[in-house]
Amino acid sequence: MNHSTADIHRIYESIEAEERVPFIWSAGLITHPDYIGDTKAYQERYDLSRNPGIKMLGYLPTSIAKGTMKYYDHYSAGQNYSGITLNVYRTPSRDVLITSFELYNVGLQSYQQNPWMINLDGIPLWAQSGGGLGANCLNSYCPAVSQNGNILVCAYVMPKFQRNSATRAFIDNTTHMFWPSKYFDIEYRLLGHLSASNLISSSDWQVINPNVDIEQKKTGFLGGMFHWKVASEESSTRTQFPPGTWFVGCRNGNYVGIYCTSETSFDVSAKEDATMQLFKGDEEYVCPRLNCSRKKHVWLCTVGDHRQFTSKEEFFTHCLGISCGTSVVESEDNRRIYSVDVYEANVGSISIQVDID
Repeated sequence: MNHSTADIHRIYESIEAEERVPFIWSAGLITHPDYIGDTKAYQERYDLSRNPGIKMLGYLPTSIAKGTMKYYDHYSAGQNYSGITLNVYRTPSRDVLITSFELYNVGLQSYQQNPWMINLDGIPLWAQSGGGLGANCLNSYCPAVSQNGNILVCAYVMPKFQRNSATRAFIDNTTHMFWPSKYFDIEYRLLGHLSASNLISSSDWQVINPNVDIEQKKTGFLGGMFHWKVASEESSTRTQFPPGTWFVGCRNGNYVGIYCTSETSFDVSAKEDATMQLFKGDEEYVCPRLNCSRKKHVWLCTVGDHRQFTSKEEFFTHCLGISCGTSVVESEDNRRIYSVDVYEANVGSISIQVDID
């Protein structure tokens, strides 16, 4: 999986161009700018003009096809299943799994790809940009994802081509974090902002599930520095959240926490691509989504279980111990770069840089 497109060319360069195409296609490089010439030759040699996937290519001269795929490489290069580095982390109880593709297809429109996913005791959590754009396209643009142990950083930077008004009119660039509240035993929220000091001094953890012991909610931790409280009707039905809000879901002694550097909103509307059904579940369920429409933003995700964190208080402390800083910097060749730096004492640093222009 970790062969690059350059490796593929080197491995198959001794094979006749038309004959190496099936291998190239198996890597998803059907319309990739570097291989569109091979696809055209194969199409003509075997008279594939009726193939619906590449039928329109038959009307384009090879030189025009190459130029078109190069100009629209944001779309044509996204169906690429090579150059993959897979990260896998599993908790000691083996009930929680977090996996990701490291910095994979960043900024490209992705087809049949989920760049990361969490399995929380059988409950899936993931994010995507755009509304799905049909069954085959899961992201209108891929994020830059980096993972270190049980912490995952997912940075979305909207590509320049999709930032113009004409493109945004017909492509959904909102990111959607799928948050299956129904399947959590209990859920907590900490309204806050990016600064950890703001989080500590001005916000309280709120219990969203009412079926929990009231006294337990009132118990303080860390010397009373934090406390959580019964969520008011307003907070439990809140749909808008400020930057830096933590969402924590608990299930059978396992934990997941997510955090966004920008404001988010809950979306519970019925959508086909938001319908999920557990493998051992019953009815289909429209999964709520936390949405963010900012052109640049970061999602943090972290997981744990009862062997790592003996109480939810410990997991809360772990979440609040993760710092996240973002900035726009200029490179030596005058490119604007979105820089993300995340740090947690036990895990260490995670840094991501994404071109803006």
